[in-house]
Amino acid sequence: MKPFGKNVLTTERREYNYGLSRARRVIENVFGIMTRRFRIFNTAINLSIQRIDLVVLTCCILHNFLRRSGSNYSDYELFAIDDSTVEENIPVQGIIPLNVINGNISNDAKFVREEYVQYFNGEGAVSWQNERAFI
Repeated sequence: MKPFGKNVLTTERREYNYGLSRARRVIENVFGIMTRRFRIFNTAINLSIQRIDLVVLTCCILHNFLRRSGSNYSDYELFAIDDSTVEENIPVQGIIPLNVINGNISNDAKFVREEYVQYFNGEGAVSWQNERAFI
């Protein structure tokens, strides 16, 4: 997903950009935590998509189980507590940068992005998003 550029921002699109940024930050934090905990995420996983889904789900379940078991499993300084900060202390080793493709986005991509604009301004809106999105 791609944020809207500054030259075409409306209030609704600014809220979309904020929601997208927030979701990306959460996902990057999760990948950082998972790659620290489970070595399988430090290299390419040579399995079918279905098996990879199962591995990811299994690691999530195991992670949650270990956190709840009362062991010393979790390093709480790894978790983003303040939504306004970017966590730089989480090493993200398992993410491979993608090539940037320049050019116009497809109509399908535009439609999906506008659907998310509506979502972040409707049922997906949270009470504090305007303040955090600098609106």
